[in-house]
Parts: sequence; C-alpha cells; structure tokens
Amino acid sequence: ITVNTAGTLALSRGVLCKYGTFAVNGTLQINADGYVQSAPAPDAKAAGYSSGTLVYTNGGPYGATNFEWPTTSAPTNVSIQTVLTNVTLNGNKAIAGTLTLGNGTLTLGGNTLSLSGSISRTSGVIDASNASATIAFTNTTGLSIPSGTFTGNIQNLTMTGAGGITLGSALSVNGITNLTNGKITLGNNNYSLGT
Repeated sequence: ITVNTAGTLALSRGVLCKYGTFAVNGTLQINADGYVQSAPAPDAKAAGYSSGTLVYTNGGPYGATNFEWPTTSAPTNVSIQTVLTNVTLNGNKAIAGTLTLGNGTLTLGGNTLSLSGSISRTSGVIDASNASATIAFTNTTGLSIPSGTFTGNIQNLTMTGAGGITLGSALSVNGITNLTNGKITLGNNNYSLGT
C-alpha cells in the first residue's frame, strides 16, 4: 500500500497490509471504526512514514497502536480533529513536525510525548496528568505553546532542545521539571512546580 504525498487513505474499517510495505507519504486518517489491522502476526505490516500525516477523526476513545503510529518511521505530523476523539498513547511517541489539536484530546497515559516541531491549537487538548506522563521538548528552534493546550496540570516536563518554549498561558507541573537545554519564556504567565 502506498499513500502518495497528495493522497489520503481514510479508514472507516480495518485495513491489513500483509505483503510488501505500507508507505504513507500523504495522509492516513483514522475515522470512526477505522484502524490498521495488527493480526495475523507476523504478516501484518505497520504503516511507515517518510513525511506523512496521521489524522484521528474517530469521534470517541481510541488506543493508538504501533501499526498506525509506529515508533520508528513515525508520522511527521499528527492531528486530533473531531469532538469526543480521545486518542491514548500505547507507548512513547515523537512528533517531528506539527501537532494539530483541532478538537478532542491526546492522552499520554503513562508515556512520554516528544515534540520537536510546533503545536497548532483550535480547541483540542493534551492530557499529561498521569503520574508517569512526560512532555519532552526536543525542538532546536523556538516552540510556542498555545493557550489552553493542556487539560490541567502536567506531570513531568523535560526540555533537551536548544529552541526552548514560550508559554501562551500559565503552566503547572506536578512532578519533575528537567531542563538540560533551552529556556522557558513566561511572558505574563506563571510556571508552577509541585501541586
């Protein structure tokens, strides 16, 4: 299966790539009841991205898998687009391009989400409140966090990218803040540590 740069594969049912490769250079969209089939193992092939975008428009709870969002050859951009869509990470994930929070929620669970690109927000949010959740900023250029990006307090924050972050609203971190590179630009906003 090949999804070319201008193409979109919109799934409202499962798709199984059993032979060859599953290359996404365009957009893979997960609609209601859509998924990338993970069985029968070892035949099922995960999507592999070179520059593609993964869009969730499923309108309900969805557990991300390594078959639509692999940890290697991951999507460059990820978008959460539909009201009531709540995508929960199944492991540590990274987004090198743009995280678009159009609507719905991206829930980290007990995982790490690494961001090295940008965040675009309309009304979607990130839930990083789990006791083991970590937001990691690995960006080499400045990254602005739009107002209201997080549902509330986040658990842990790590910054290893020299680009630093600029807050669009107050940010509270319940657990550990680990700053090894870059800076946090507050503007008129507060950065609170501990509960």
